[in-house]
Amino acid sequence: MKKIFYNASFPRSGSTLLQNVLAQNPSIYSSPTSGVIRLINAGKQLYTQAPEFLSQDKEIMDKAIAGYYKGGMDGYYNAITDKDYVVEKSFDWLGEFNLLEALYGEKPKIIVMVRDLCDVFASMEKGYQQNYLKEVLAVNWEKLENTTLTKRINTWGVTHPLGFSLDRCQDIVTSKKHNDVFFIKYEDFCKNPNVIMNNLYKYLEIPVYNHDYTNMKQFTNQSDTYYVFNHNIKPILEKSSTNAEEIIGAAACATIRKEFEWFFKAFNYAI
Repeated sequence: MKKIFYNASFPRSGSTLLQNVLAQNPSIYSSPTSGVIRLINAGKQLYTQAPEFLSQDKEIMDKAIAGYYKGGMDGYYNAITDKDYVVEKSFDWLGEFNLLEALYGEKPKIIVMVRDLCDVFASMEKGYQQNYLKEVLAVNWEKLENTTLTKRINTWGVTHPLGFSLDRCQDIVTSKKHNDVFFIKYEDFCKNPNVIMNNLYKYLEIPVYNHDYTNMKQFTNQSDTYYVFNHNIKPILEKSSTNAEEIIGAAACATIRKEFEWFFKAFNYAI
């Protein structure tokens, strides 16, 4: 394996679609939603609290732990694939720019797919409505928590993964790191995939591959019995027909545009 790239796309914004397009390239291994970042977060907690680490020289320990994180990621994927490149998918990588730069001695290549937030919230509400047999969101009728559409939208906007993505993205777009991240609008990707992919390969600094958007295959496997929201792709690349106003209503859409005005302006969505 030569390099790891990172897909830190927004939820319900086409990250699974992108992973499966990239997986057509025989040089790329595309992961499903990965738990690697959880292993690193567990390591951070132990390094912060464990007396065995705190009692030793900090400079030495910092180097050792950084080597442990990097070695763990490299070893994880070298055990899975012998392909040249890995695209590791997790919402959480958008908040780890500094860590990845420190581990590998260069700016990480982070891909972030975004989508009209009204459609994102509508997709989440649609998943909630369709999965009435499962606990998609912690609804508590005794405390009247998340019992209405308005409450669910408010919760999704401030909790993981969507709230996390929003906060991290806002931090990125207002910092100097904005130009180091490759943002893709879901709508543009569905309309002009060749243009987007050619630009993405240029950003990743790897050879361009000629993709087939009319015979899409599912390379990534993750059980939606756990994740609830559908992660299956269609055989032909096309934009989802989600109509936000039909699902969550015009008033909710107006509230979302107002609450997250910075997002709509940053990515040139209509307010």
